[in-house]
Amino acid sequence: MKSAADILDLVSNLKAKGEAFALATVVRTVSVTAAKAGAKAVIRPDGTISEGWIGGGCARAAVLKAAREAIADGKPRLVSVQPEALLDERGVKSGEEKDGVRFARNMCPSQGTMDVFVEPVLPKPQLIVAGSSPVGVALADLGRWLGFAVVVCAPAAEQSAFAEGDQRIEGSALQAK
Repeated sequence: MKSAADILDLVSNLKAKGEAFALATVVRTVSVTAAKAGAKAVIRPDGTISEGWIGGGCARAAVLKAAREAIADGKPRLVSVQPEALLDERGVKSGEEKDGVRFARNMCPSQGTMDVFVEPVLPKPQLIVAGSSPVGVALADLGRWLGFAVVVCAPAAEQSAFAEGDQRIEGSALQAK
């Protein structure tokens, strides 16, 4: 099992590559659980755990399902894995959401409770600007402010019109032949 620092290095590398994933973090445990608060896991879009630990089979299915959904819709989730008696006491069923919390049943003999925050980490959307017209330059500048990865396509002599660009491509499809 890798340390939290190693997992955060992996998170940084995946973000730099523009790969989608979810970061699951155990935020609270009650009674006996396999994972403890602070445990983290990196979950890929197909639901596989790339690195880390969020507990055994008792919590895994619910967290992996939440991670796949979070990556698909871009919204974080809070999953609370609890023994059936606690779910009944709260008046919720496994798979139900209430007040922003998705509940899942803990079928392990330990009968502990574990809350896991699942955060999707998605690549920035791309804004491709072709040409260096004043509108194109303004769009590139606005795109950065709005959180886009800006790709600038302009002839080499016109690249200097753009202050910044995440990627630069010499030439453009708009050039006359």
